[in-house]
Amino acid sequence: MSKDLWLVFAVSLLATPGFAQTKLERATSKAYDQLAKGKPVEAVKTLTKAAATSGAEGYVALGRLHERVGNLDKAGAAYKKAAEVATPAYKPDALAQLSTFTLRTGTGMQALRIANIAISLRASATTWAARARAQVRREFGPLALNSADKAVALDASNAMAYLARGEARGCPVAC
Repeated sequence: MSKDLWLVFAVSLLATPGFAQTKLERATSKAYDQLAKGKPVEAVKTLTKAAATSGAEGYVALGRLHERVGNLDKAGAAYKKAAEVATPAYKPDALAQLSTFTLRTGTGMQALRIANIAISLRASATTWAARARAQVRREFGPLALNSADKAVALDASNAMAYLARGEARGCPVAC
């Protein structure tokens, strides 16, 4: 093949949707690069700006970054904002993320309430996994295992479902 054909081939690969990144993906990548360079303040600024225009997914990404740098209050606020601004299609996932975060900072009962709301909106592997993890925290072993099994049955490729199942299997009748 000539150089020109290789160039056309390379450009066509870059133009395919699989290589396209959203503004949020670029900002998240940049923020984590800044974090790796020891610049957490700049990382938070970068992702905060992107989150403001990216909706619930942006606020979830911002919450994860705040967790990573140890700003748990700000992480909680970002997850709550994600749940508030989420579209109906994304709201169950945002609530599942909030439930999982609540296990770090709140009570198992609070996390279970949030997970139950998420399931009432849409039963998915993610929402059932959040419920199972909250049930483990509440020491509801058999119920947690049942919820985790439902999560795995809904999506056998969901990592959170398997994490929840592992936690539930380690939880006896009364943990």
